Amino acid sequence: MAPRKMQVLQMCLSVKLSNFLWECECRNLSARTLEHYESAVQKFIGCVGDKYIGGVTQDDVTGFARHLKDQGHSPGGINHYLRGIRVFLNHCETGLQVRMLRSPKTEVTPFTEEQIRKLLAQPDQGTFTGLRDYVMMLVMFDTGVRVAELCGVCKRDIHGTHLAVTGKGDKKRIVPLGKYAQKVLTDYLRQVEDLPPEAPVFITAHNNPMDRSRFREKILKYGRAAGIEEVRLSPHTLRHSFARSYLLNGGDMYSLQSILGHETLEMSRRYVHLFQNDILKVHAKYSPSDRLFDKERRKLK
Repeated sequence: MAPRKMQVLQMCLSVKLSNFLWECECRNLSARTLEHYESAVQKFIGCVGDKYIGGVTQDDVTGFARHLKDQGHSPGGINHYLRGIRVFLNHCETGLQVRMLRSPKTEVTPFTEEQIRKLLAQPDQGTFTGLRDYVMMLVMFDTGVRVAELCGVCKRDIHGTHLAVTGKGDKKRIVPLGKYAQKVLTDYLRQVEDLPPEAPVFITAHNNPMDRSRFREKILKYGRAAGIEEVRLSPHTLRHSFARSYLLNGGDMYSLQSILGHETLEMSRRYVHLFQNDILKVHAKYSPSDRLFDKERRKLK
């Protein structure tokens, strides 16, 4: 065995984790990715102990997955941790296999238009925090951005008709803004005009950046106050709601893919499949030939 590999395998997991995170940082991986790797490996160490890397076995990996299941994690949640472990163990050249669990596809249930109206009616726009929450929910519904992308929007990212957001893997993309969203965002920016260009614009009353957890709590609170039931009260539901509304109003899955920041068409195709009954109803209402020949028939009367 090569000396370097022997040296690595004789390291404790916690020591190698520190080195691994430093190497990831040098590769300019996002803070969110680093947080994911660290969380996954720390959870693994908590389960199997701070072993030498060379002492980690296939049974340890399997036992970790079983441990997460016993804790009540869903298959999707378990796979979230296993992906981080797989990257770490591959980096350590252990040769261990980390297989994902079969995860059933969850149904995507968006908000109805009436639920969106009720949700947006909850924040008190006469207060700074109420206005902020209203604008965040509206912009998310209008653009379909991810919650982390929304919380990371800075002044320099706002360009009137569109936002420049940084998505997964630090990939940047342009996201269009509707006219009403442009207006309310402009109104909100007057409240934070003292912030520097590189600072996130969505902040707390104590000038700290809003984070994903805090925003999730806000939507949960407003959704319960609005009496919204049988749909998940989360920022991601606003993203699903954007996708549905976009398709029903004539948007295509190719531009939807670009706006949402998906690397492939898979999720956009899934949205089209999930909402196809809604799309058929819209077509029945606005069928070009029906409208054309209805006009012809009216002329003959």
